[in-house]
Amino acid sequence: MNQAIVSAGEFAFNLGQLVSHRDQPMLSTVLHRQRATNGMEIYGVRRLVDRSPVPYLMMLGEVLIPVAVEDAEAVASAEEVWFDKGEALHAPLPA
Repeated sequence: MNQAIVSAGEFAFNLGQLVSHRDQPMLSTVLHRQRATNGMEIYGVRRLVDRSPVPYLMMLGEVLIPVAVEDAEAVASAEEVWFDKGEALHAPLPA
């Protein structure tokens, strides 16, 4: 995978920026960020689709992609379709 090198003071995503997962639609906003001792970026994100049973997630920066404001509605619509097709994948784990 081709990744950009980020200096110690910079992050790939800004606080409040819209992001999604690289492998599935997941419209989210960045709430907080930190860098691990190995240099990996870790982001706290909140999913913006209300149907998500787990709205707050910690994600590695390498799996996130930026979402332009003008594309946010399309990503949210794709995520709704994704929920409809695989809702069992998102059911809460049994206690």
